[in-house]
This record gives sequence, structure tokens and C-alpha cells, in this order.
Amino acid sequence: DFFYFYLSLFNSSFFEELLSIYSRQLAGGKWYDLGKKYTAEIPIPEITPEIENSFVYEKLVEFGKQISNGEFFYFNVIDDYLKEYIYKV
Repeated sequence: DFFYFYLSLFNSSFFEELLSIYSRQLAGGKWYDLGKKYTAEIPIPEITPEIENSFVYEKLVEFGKQISNGEFFYFNVIDDYLKEYIYKV
């Protein structure tokens, strides 16, 4: 389930915002340098028991499963969960 949680996170536009802050854009501006030099400071949540036992974790895992099957299209919903419950912004 951890895989699906992170699949949701990394497919969110919120994570793309984090990349734009912490990473360097490559030629054309569509891609980011994912080298450790640029990504080491990105705040990626650790799955603690508190997170793992929350409804948010279950929702993000569910979304990740749908993404892996090509069945999920509401990425703004992921952003809402991440901002409110994981990053608390």
C-alpha cells in the first residue's frame, strides 16, 4: 500500500509545485532535474503509524490504485487531501 500512497503523492499537482520550488527546470521548462542535489530537501512525508492508520492514507492508497489502473482523473482531490491532512498548509 505504501507504493500506492506515494503514487498518489507523486502524481499530484501539489508535488509538482514542490518540484518547482526545490528543483531546477530542464530545457523547455516541462521537466525537472530529479538529481539528489535538487530533490534532497523536498518534504516527502514518512508513513508513520499515525498516517497509516488514518482515513487519508486509505483514500490516497485507493487513489493510487486507480491511478495505476488508469482510472483516476481527479488529481485536484489528491491535492486537497495532501494540503489539509499531510502537509497542513
